[in-house]
Amino acid sequence: MKLTDAKIRAAQTRAKSFKLSDGGGLVLLVHANGSKYWRFNYRFGEKSRSLSVGTYPQISLAQARVQREEAKSLLRENLDPSAQRRQDKLLAQYRERNSFELIAEEWRECNRARWSPRHEDRTWSRLCNHVFPQMGKRSVGNIEPLEVLAVIRKIEGLGFTDTSRTVLGLIRSVFAYAIATGRAERNPALQLAGTLVPHRVEHYPTIPFSEVGGFLRALETIETTQQNKIAIKVLMHTALRTGELRHGRWQDLDLENQVWRVPAEFTKTRKEHLVPLSKQVCGFFNELESLIGQSEWLFPNQQGRVQPVMSENTINHIIRRMGYHGRLVGHGFRSLLSTTANEHGFNADAIERQLAHAERNQVRAAYNRAEYWEERCAMMCWWSSHLETAAKNFGRENRSIGLVTSKALSGLGCMGGASQK
Repeated sequence: MKLTDAKIRAAQTRAKSFKLSDGGGLVLLVHANGSKYWRFNYRFGEKSRSLSVGTYPQISLAQARVQREEAKSLLRENLDPSAQRRQDKLLAQYRERNSFELIAEEWRECNRARWSPRHEDRTWSRLCNHVFPQMGKRSVGNIEPLEVLAVIRKIEGLGFTDTSRTVLGLIRSVFAYAIATGRAERNPALQLAGTLVPHRVEHYPTIPFSEVGGFLRALETIETTQQNKIAIKVLMHTALRTGELRHGRWQDLDLENQVWRVPAEFTKTRKEHLVPLSKQVCGFFNELESLIGQSEWLFPNQQGRVQPVMSENTINHIIRRMGYHGRLVGHGFRSLLSTTANEHGFNADAIERQLAHAERNQVRAAYNRAEYWEERCAMMCWWSSHLETAAKNFGRENRSIGLVTSKALSGLGCMGGASQK
């Protein structure tokens, strides 16, 4: 017999819990303390299961029957009502956190393990500066393409056309995460790529090699710490990216074999990069060790700030003070090496590998995994000697330096026992 409200109210408590059945799997569990709980008992996957429906009288008999029929409807679709409830609960929790900023925080946490600290800081800074002020508090389900476009147009209005592309990509990624976690059904940033103002690529400024001697002489006289001077020399002699130099650690150096292993976490390509060290660069590090000792970092922050390594602006600030504002930046030493080494006949592939450039031709990249180690060792030995000669000959008549081949350099012996480990 089916239950009635009168029968439920009249049910007397007993020493032990007991059940009142309404049929179809719906029962009311009456506990010894008088509390009453609805349960829907069913079978799924050859197993007996139970679904909590709620307490009586908060859930009335009529409401409990509605929930029973909804559960049966799921069973007819071969869905487990208990699993569906857990999914709905999780989805409801996610949907409560539906503002763009909160979802961006989750997306950041999800990607933190694969990002370098520097990339994470830059990514979050761009969102905080350009996106959150305009639509951070908005529900992702209500954000329209025109709102995203307004964010992009504001960045373009400042002249940052490269940043506008990056920010649009970040917005697109956050919305993709929102869709994957059930808080958005569409990505309003997907169709906006064609609306961007064209970006004009500007290469990092660098000086011609004819001015290198004067630069190195000026570096000796500029008022700054010896640690900073060594940092600029090492950057110039190795052609590393400034971020790779700043995050260099003593443990990554093998001065005996004259190799610097740059960990994948600090490289742009996220792959370990091996750098051959000339005898001149090894000398710089010996001098550096006598100045600061072997702390964790090669170039620690000298201001005692929270950031442990040299500021990313230090090298460029010194270069500007030397009178090279607008004509040279730290990254420009990479172009200087590339141009000069190509002019002197070095293998273009070896030069690109030394600069840790990714191969643009994906088919060629799949097959060409050569490191060109011996050629790079010879080239970097020659490069250090070439820079050293430029400094010594500053003010004298320029001397012609002919085409130098890797074979001819093999007798210079400046790489010591360098080998690719």
